[in-house]
Order: sequence, then structure tokens, then C-alpha cells
Amino acid sequence: MHATPPRLLLTATLLCATPAWAGGYFYSDSGIVATGRGGAFVAGATGQFAQYYNPAGLIRVDRPTVTLGWSGVQQNVSFSRLKDDGTFYDPAVNQAAPFSVPELGFTTPIGQRVGFAFGFYSPFAPSSEYDEEGPQRYSIKDTLV
Repeated sequence: MHATPPRLLLTATLLCATPAWAGGYFYSDSGIVATGRGGAFVAGATGQFAQYYNPAGLIRVDRPTVTLGWSGVQQNVSFSRLKDDGTFYDPAVNQAAPFSVPELGFTTPIGQRVGFAFGFYSPFAPSSEYDEEGPQRYSIKDTLV
């Protein structure tokens, strides 16, 4: 059996490739430290936020802590679908109201290797709502909960 050389496979793949345009959703982290680390907070999670990001971080708690917070989040999203003639349909724009994200919790050490946390934490997951007859109607109308 003869293996295909990697260069030939790569060349064939690149010749068959077509351009693609897309956008993804990114839900921000909660808290100044997590946001500042740009999504790399899991390994360094401490205090109340360790309850959500990485429970193993609870062993780093050195004194009882109460956390209380609130954030208002709104996702600014719009879609512009391309017509066959190269022009665009009217954009579909997210019309959902801001989303409340409360945080409440208590964290305390229990000995040197155990921590305890109790609380409520919700990831930033804002709602989306679009025109019922908009160009996006076959993929999404809303994510209201």
C-alpha cells in the first residue's frame, strides 16, 4: 500500500478550499481578574469564583469570604446575509434587553487542604431576540429563557 505524501495532500486540500466567513459567540468571564486573563482563569481560580471555574482552587482560600456582585450584560450582535447578486439583505440585529447576572456566595477554608463554598453563580449568557421574519429565521429567532 502506498501512502500519499503530506505535501500532495496539503496541496489538494488547499486547491479544494473555498472562502468562509463566520462569527462566533463569546460569553465574557465574570469578574475583573477572569476578564483580564482573557479566558485563562481556570488554573488560577481562587475564592468564590473557584466554585464555578475550578473547585480545586477552593484549597487556596485562607479566610472566610462573602462575595456579592451583579452584572448587566447585553450582546451586540448583527447578521448581514449575502444575496446571490453580491448585495446584502437588511441586517438582523439582536433586540433583546440586557441580561442580569447575579453572584452571591460564601467561601471558607476547612483545615489546610479543604475548602467549602456555597453560593450562586451564573455564567454570562445574554439573551438574543431577532425579527420573526428576518433573514436569520431558519437558524435562530430567540434564546429567551
